[in-house]
Amino acid sequence: MSDTVLSSRKSEVIVSTIEIENFKSFETISLDLNDFTVIIGKNSSGKSNFVDVFRFLRDMIDNGLNQAVLTHGGTAGIHNISTKSRETRIQISGNTRSSISGISTKGGDLSIKSYSYEIKFRSFVRKQGLQILNEIVHVEYTYKSEKNELTYSRNRNGRISTKPYKSIFKPQFGDLPKEISILQIPITPILFLIRHVISDFRIFDLDIKRMKEAVPIGRMTLLEEDGSNLPDVINWILTGPDKKNFIRNIKFLLDHVDEVTTRHILGSSHVINVKEVYSDKHEFAAPSVSEGTLNLIALVVAVKYQDLPFVIIEEPERFVHPSVLSRLMELFEEQGKRKQIIVTTHSPELVSSTELETIRLIERGKDGCTKIRKPAENVVVKEFIEGGLALGDMMIDNTL
Repeated sequence: MSDTVLSSRKSEVIVSTIEIENFKSFETISLDLNDFTVIIGKNSSGKSNFVDVFRFLRDMIDNGLNQAVLTHGGTAGIHNISTKSRETRIQISGNTRSSISGISTKGGDLSIKSYSYEIKFRSFVRKQGLQILNEIVHVEYTYKSEKNELTYSRNRNGRISTKPYKSIFKPQFGDLPKEISILQIPITPILFLIRHVISDFRIFDLDIKRMKEAVPIGRMTLLEEDGSNLPDVINWILTGPDKKNFIRNIKFLLDHVDEVTTRHILGSSHVINVKEVYSDKHEFAAPSVSEGTLNLIALVVAVKYQDLPFVIIEEPERFVHPSVLSRLMELFEEQGKRKQIIVTTHSPELVSSTELETIRLIERGKDGCTKIRKPAENVVVKEFIEGGLALGDMMIDNTL
């Protein structure tokens, strides 16, 4: 590595565009994303496959390409069956919200202003193997208060080249194995930062049954994607400076809740504990708390108390009464000013509480491939809205 990393600061990086070729139900798409984006679509339209693109990239740099492909369906399931191609390409690009997104090195502060990451790989039928065909990382960055650009290119032989060639962040490294990403081995501070852009992707698919169970007492501050360690995270919040605001944030969605704490079970485990406004004497441990209440508590923790730049929340409307969904949407939109949030939903009420420009509609074409379009660009949809038709009604009528 050209400079020793001394300390790092949490990135405030957003994904502004994503391009996908030959991944599961996708043939070719290019999509722009807002700070807050709502993904809708019928069952089997490809919403889960869209979310899986982000999981796949994260799994690839955490566990390697071979394991990521195996986890996401194997070589037979990772490619679109309609194209019959064995090559898949994914590209994400974006920028940072502020200049603090970076790291401190011995040479000076390094901040990424914008970035683009692209990977293209193929699988082999007979050899049952994988090969990265090319990877490209392009960044605009500031180092020692000077603005620069840098491109890393990795070819199918694993050789890494840089442009400009004489960059101080040129890696001193030989050829990589055919299935190893350059982000798996962040051999320069810049690659270290781009790795963290992807490793910070957080995809919450909350499991109410897991949240009702007692868990060993720990000191975890990062909420598991299924919410299973929620008691640990709540304990951490309640010992911090935002303890008083925590219950206010909960009451914004759940006005019947007076207090949220944890209860010890046999001294070594704990569960969520809820006190309601109806009684000063009775409190309810998680197994007796309603599914909707637990889901909303976990959502508040996920979007307000996790220092994450990029969050996907799958179907947050589960077990939640429609009257609460407009306030839940307010919470998402407010937090979208601080972090990027993507929500997938089947709820007309949730859709009716958002702006048309935030919606992306996923659907399957006659060829079975997933398409994504922006209803805001549809003249007919705009006319219906101007005529007073709610977005949720249009979703039910399949007008969107």
